[in-house]
Amino acid sequence: MLETLKFVIVEDKAEDRNEVLSQLADVGFLPDNKLGAAETYQDAKALLEEHAANVDVMFLDLNIPRDARDGRPEKSHGKAILDIIHTDLNRRPGNDIRVIVVSGEDLQDGVQDQLFLDFYKDTLVGIAQKAELPRMLKASVRRLKKDPRRSLIRRLELEILDLYDSVTDPGKPVKERLKSAKALAIKLVQNEVDHHNGRLGSCERYADDLHRLIKECIESRFDEDANRKRRVKASAITAPGRWGLFLWRGAMLHHLYAINGYRNVFEHIEEQPYRCGSQQIQGWEIPPEVLRSVEVGEAVGKLIELTVKDLLDWYLPWHEKVYLPWAKAQRRGQR
Repeated sequence: MLETLKFVIVEDKAEDRNEVLSQLADVGFLPDNKLGAAETYQDAKALLEEHAANVDVMFLDLNIPRDARDGRPEKSHGKAILDIIHTDLNRRPGNDIRVIVVSGEDLQDGVQDQLFLDFYKDTLVGIAQKAELPRMLKASVRRLKKDPRRSLIRRLELEILDLYDSVTDPGKPVKERLKSAKALAIKLVQNEVDHHNGRLGSCERYADDLHRLIKECIESRFDEDANRKRRVKASAITAPGRWGLFLWRGAMLHHLYAINGYRNVFEHIEEQPYRCGSQQIQGWEIPPEVLRSVEVGEAVGKLIELTVKDLLDWYLPWHEKVYLPWAKAQRRGQR
């Protein structure tokens, strides 16, 4: 993956630029993918203006001069470049520039590294000290592996990025991941239902009820079968000519039900636990490690992450090509 990333280097010392480039080659970057190098704030700004849509990552020394006539490197110039990327360029559709700070010193202004990383979240992915460049650069680069779904969510300015990050974070409790998955699914379905109804905000009353949203806003579009059950299939859709616009086909509806079902199970796990509490000997015993795993939802966490990713692979192209142009037109019409 690293061999596909296009990068720029901002560093005022030639020997340090060469060292960074050498270390990048060692970890998998291709020198041919270097879009340019800058020694000053002004050069770095010009480089970004030229290549903002193509840059994947910048390796930035914070201590750089303002321009070629300024021989005084200052940390404020490098931070100004970081601010431009974080508050301006990365908010433009299509841009997703990551930054790794390559510094010759610790951050000296009382800001600890983690606070610095938190402040520039989603832009700054690592800080590598030049004294330990090989080790720290490798650690920072590992965080660069891009998730194409996440990049597309961010580019489309779809307001589910925090929810997606929660769902895909194996370090979070499964209850939290499932809660995020449900909220994410509700947002996607609400968007599709709004589009189907031809009105933004048409299903706000289902803000926390995925089950009713599915039953009343999706399955209601289909005729009942002989057993009085509604089946989501093309031959049963009640609106002629609408099948081509319908999103929740095939396994997608089952994904929505699975997200809702798993969330309900773990939200109320005390009421339906895996332990029965009986002292009766049953002739066999669940291995303790298996019991612990199911109680904390290790497998469910993996399943729900895969389910959400499959849901998004299906939904995001529709959002970009169908929903987004329609929603923008609706908002213009409301002004």
